Amino acid sequence: MISWASWETDPCVNTADTRSDEDPRVTRTREEVHATVLRLLADDGPAAVTHARVVEESNVSRATLYRHWPDRTALLVDAIGSERPQFDGGEPTGDLRTDLRNLLRAGANALTETQSMPWLLAMSVRAAEDPHFAVVMERIAEVHDTPLSPLFRRAIADGSIRADADLVVFQSMCFGTMFSLRFLWQRELTDDLVDTVVDTILTGIQAEPD
Repeated sequence: MISWASWETDPCVNTADTRSDEDPRVTRTREEVHATVLRLLADDGPAAVTHARVVEESNVSRATLYRHWPDRTALLVDAIGSERPQFDGGEPTGDLRTDLRNLLRAGANALTETQSMPWLLAMSVRAAEDPHFAVVMERIAEVHDTPLSPLFRRAIADGSIRADADLVVFQSMCFGTMFSLRFLWQRELTDDLVDTVVDTILTGIQAEPD
């Protein structure tokens, strides 16, 4: 795993989040690396993301790139993570259906603005055959949690959903359905469609009334 803590004092490094007191050089370096990797993904695919190509097409030095992104996995994970959908569903209401609906509606909007999502899906397919991309997908899942996790845990704690419900399955049902509708079926993720997704998912995991 990359140690983000060491980057806070180095002017040529990446941090997971932009901070108001961050050295502008840190921000510029991180953003330039992210933009270069995402551009390579969009133009030429995952195989084009190498240290040599990133150095060639950016103003970041080879030494800096290797010091803070030591391998292709780090480059891909960090750049794609920077473009992950932001699920800002507002303040939790305490009602599972309402909170899940608000989160997925926000996620639906973000999916249409995320450059790397099609390539993330493509790498998911390649991960079944290519160990390198399998590692990339595992790292993305480890590093980038979603707001669905605390919502899921609260719902189990208050009895809204069954205690034996699986978090990974729950998130896969939410994200997998949204991805399929948006990218496979080319459906517009309207509020009504998202609400239908939420109702369908909750039907299978909600706790039975006493």
